[in-house]
Amino acid sequence: MSLPPTLPRRSWLERSSLALAVALLLFGTAAFAGWILNLDILVQVMGGVAPIRANTALCLVLLGAVLLLVELGWSKFAWAALMPAAIGLLSLVEQITQYDLGIDEFLARDYLLIGTEAPGRMAAIVAGSLFLASIVLSIRGLRGGGRTRIFAEAVTGSVVASVGFSTLLGYATSLPAVYSWGTNTATSPLDAIALLLLGLALLALAWRENLKIAGGPPNWSPMPAVIGCITLTVILWIGLRERELVYLGTNTKIAIQSLANNTSLALSHQAADVEHLAQSWSKTSDNATGIWEADAATHLRDAPGCISVAWVDPSFHTRWIYPAKGNESAFNYAHSSEPLRAGALAVARNRGIPVISPTIDVPLAGKGFAIYAPIKREGQIIGYVAAEYLYQRFFSAIDRILQLSVKYHTTVSIAGEVVFNSSDSSTFHDEEQSFDSIYPIADRRMRFSLTPSEDFLSRNRRSLPEFALLAGFGITVLLGLSVHLARTARAGLLSSDQSNKRLLAENEERRRIEARLKVSDERLRLALDSTQIGIFEWNVPAGHVYYSSGRCWAMNRPACPPPSRPGSRSSIPTIFRSSAAGPMPSWLA
Repeated sequence: MSLPPTLPRRSWLERSSLALAVALLLFGTAAFAGWILNLDILVQVMGGVAPIRANTALCLVLLGAVLLLVELGWSKFAWAALMPAAIGLLSLVEQITQYDLGIDEFLARDYLLIGTEAPGRMAAIVAGSLFLASIVLSIRGLRGGGRTRIFAEAVTGSVVASVGFSTLLGYATSLPAVYSWGTNTATSPLDAIALLLLGLALLALAWRENLKIAGGPPNWSPMPAVIGCITLTVILWIGLRERELVYLGTNTKIAIQSLANNTSLALSHQAADVEHLAQSWSKTSDNATGIWEADAATHLRDAPGCISVAWVDPSFHTRWIYPAKGNESAFNYAHSSEPLRAGALAVARNRGIPVISPTIDVPLAGKGFAIYAPIKREGQIIGYVAAEYLYQRFFSAIDRILQLSVKYHTTVSIAGEVVFNSSDSSTFHDEEQSFDSIYPIADRRMRFSLTPSEDFLSRNRRSLPEFALLAGFGITVLLGLSVHLARTARAGLLSSDQSNKRLLAENEERRRIEARLKVSDERLRLALDSTQIGIFEWNVPAGHVYYSSGRCWAMNRPACPPPSRPGSRSSIPTIFRSSAAGPMPSWLA
């Protein structure tokens, strides 16, 4: 025979709350010890991932201790949760104001500077969650406000648990936008696990308290499911949106790479064409202007951005230029008077190869460059072919080939100066989708910047993220309604079960009373039979009839009914009285 327990056994919900409180306390203690003892394995899941901060670990230790005290029945010490509330509030103020209050590295120096704006500073979402949970727990030290306090604990627990679960899901799906929560400080996976434990502990505590008051599922039972579903919906929307942005960004980066490759290739081709032109002119006479003009016209027609082709003599002066119209001032122009041109000509003379000059000011035209190719005859340089290009026309030709203008707003900068702009600044563009890259091309650093046009974004924007968001909200409503109906059905089932139990108890009581009445009737019958005593009852609805010593008295009756035992004689007078109202005559009394 087993002995009865000396103490009442805890329910599974109480054991779960106690286990969550102990787990949170041990979790925070291990993380805090990791910072004190410089054990990376206790504060960081893996290399390259943001660690849990020392202030966060201290808050978890205090909250775990408060939860444990509450489970042991010492709720009056719940005011100790005000300390982690103060730490969370100050950290939140630091994140918002970007002002250092000196609390980040007060406990331990942050030597793992990963995913944070300031050393030792916890993420804003972690600070806010710890502050809310601490305030709700500290209220337990006050009396009163039972249902309001339970509801606040349920709401806070649901939100905190959803934050932790969302962060873990963000790491699982490799979405930095989720686990950084829109800031430059990432939330650690250990932070997420701790928040999940804290939220579940608050939920279990609120649920257990509500069961004691209402005896059934709480009215707010759909709330954790709704908050969790909304969290998953938002995460799915963020993930799909992030994937779409990555897709558009990848296309933009590919377009930038294509533009840079085509720019480098076009410059190489132009240098080769100018060199081919110099070789052709080296075989002509010194005054073959007709041949030069035909070759220059062909080059201008085919070369992107080229505005003139000139013959420069060995003294670096322009001897001939095409087209002559509009370039009258260029005749006898001294190219050596401009250092950048003179440097390019010097390289072409010394190396005997075509040279692309740095960025120069083309007279009356704008920013551009020149290509110089030496004209050799019998091993001697007799002149140079000088082809001048404008950047705006050059990149416009490349833009037309790649058809970038219908998709992007393109700018090209050299040495910080914009040399090409595909559209005017009044055109609206989504600057958040703008990408730029720097490429070294032709001994210069070119910055290519591409911004998708609004028309291109509208044609390539997918409605899947918005559809997923709306569908998630619809599923959330249905889930909340389903949980509410399930709670109502459960409450009705419990009420019906209690009613059935009461009815069964009443029926059992009635059967027990009927059994006792049967026993009493049986005993009475035996008593009457043994004593030869009779009991007679006669109900006369219309009048009163009395028998006394064989005589009859009746009122409002035409005849006196016979006695129950007619012809009987007894020495003891017997009186029969009807149940109707009315006094017995005085002469019979």
